[in-house]
Amino acid sequence: MLLLFLKQIAESDPTARHLDIQDQAGFHLKEVDPHIPSCLGFISLPPCSTELNPVEKLGDLVKDAILKELEPFRQNGTRVAQLIGHGWLLDQATAGALT
Repeated sequence: MLLLFLKQIAESDPTARHLDIQDQAGFHLKEVDPHIPSCLGFISLPPCSTELNPVEKLGDLVKDAILKELEPFRQNGTRVAQLIGHGWLLDQATAGALT
């Protein structure tokens, strides 16, 4: 999925040099990966620098929205309420995507 996104960026203007700013999460591709288009470069953020990564704020907004929508289910004593109450469902909904 990430590779497809990077290829779309590269194809948007093949004559330009594109830079991708990314944190150091393990799932990110490295610049030396042979599948990365040659017009793409990477800038890595320093470790533990969430204040520099704007997507971290988006993650908080998404989690808040999920909690708001699931609030009616948290009170009813069902298995869904138990999973939400322990944070498992919320963690799974945002795992890897935003953190």
